[in-house]
Amino acid sequence: MPLVVISLHYRLKLNSGKTQFSCLGPSRQLTKVNASVIVVNGIAVDLMRSVTCLGVGIDQELTFADHIRILACRCFFWIRQLRSVRRTLTSHTIIALVSALIISRLDYCNSVLVGAYDIHLWQLQGVLNAAARLIARSSTASRQQYATSSTGCRSGNVSTSNCLCVCSTASVT
Repeated sequence: MPLVVISLHYRLKLNSGKTQFSCLGPSRQLTKVNASVIVVNGIAVDLMRSVTCLGVGIDQELTFADHIRILACRCFFWIRQLRSVRRTLTSHTIIALVSALIISRLDYCNSVLVGAYDIHLWQLQGVLNAAARLIARSSTASRQQYATSSTGCRSGNVSTSNCLCVCSTASVT
């Protein structure tokens, strides 16, 4: 059913301040779209490069590059905040906070990232590595390498470059 018919049938009105429209497709096809505004039910709505649905940024080419960049920035913010108070927290508390503030954000709607480019997914792998270093109270690359190798992913291995390694349980002495 077209959007106009749905909105008329259920007597819904579009809120032009909250309604977002975008055209999705390959870049070659997107260059053929000349419209910058769509008129729906008498309301003009701008076409946007990316729209947000349930907190996930969806760009026109479905690369999720902006969503991943924003997600990584938010997670690194919380890692910096936790690092500043790390000495005052117990190991169990820091694990709980990392799980609540970082891992839960990475886990939310991560199924939309299937097929995303590796260059974008490595940003999220960097977040996981930083979270593992925070939990292990480490800043050296040798412990990071140990943490990723113990979970089954090897750095630079092409066959496993599409997976994100997450350690759900951590034991800190």
